[in-house]
Amino acid sequence: RKLSGAGVVADLGAHILDLLTWWAGPIRRVLGRCKTLVPHRPGEVGGRRRKVDVPDECWALLEFANSGVGSAKLSWNARRNQTIEIEGDRGRLVYESPSLLQWLEGAGDFNPTAKLVLAPASPRPTDLPLEAKDFARPEDALARMFRDIVAYLKGGEKSGCIATFREGAQILRVIDALEESDRTGAWVELPSEI
Repeated sequence: RKLSGAGVVADLGAHILDLLTWWAGPIRRVLGRCKTLVPHRPGEVGGRRRKVDVPDECWALLEFANSGVGSAKLSWNARRNQTIEIEGDRGRLVYESPSLLQWLEGAGDFNPTAKLVLAPASPRPTDLPLEAKDFARPEDALARMFRDIVAYLKGGEKSGCIATFREGAQILRVIDALEESDRTGAWVELPSEI
C-alpha cells in the first residue's frame, strides 16, 4: 500500500473512471467492494514472493449525476480485453480494447474497436472509425500525450488530449469514495463541484 496506494482501484480505475465520466458525465455516488484475491505475488527485484496488501479486484456500482447508472469491474487477475458498453434509449455503444498487460507481454497488436448498435432501427452493429495511429502503438500515444502536456505547460494551446486538473481531482475523489465505500459497506456521495 505504501508503494501503490489504492491498488487496482487507482491503477486501472483511474483510466476506466475517466473514460466513463468523459462519456457519461460526473459520478454522483458509488458503492464499491474491493478484495485481494491473490495474497502473494513475485516482487520486482529477484522475483521473491511478497505479501499483497492492496486490492487486486474491485466491483463498483456507479450512479451518474445526469445519465443513469453503471457498473465497473477492475481486475489485475483477469487479463481480458477492456470492454465498455453504454446503453441508451436509442441504442448501445460498445468499446473494446485489448489488454495492455497482454500487449506489454508481446501478445499481439493493440487495436481497439468501437461499434454502435441502433435499436430498434438496426439490430446489426455499425463499426465506428477509430484513428489507427492513435491506438496501434500505445507508447506512441503516451509520448504524444506527454508532448501535449509539456507544450501546454509552456503556455501553448490546450489540445483535446489533455485532461484538466479539475477532471483529475474529480477522478481521485471517486477513487477515494470507492475505498470509503469498501470500508463502510455503504453508498458514498460525491460533491457536485470541486
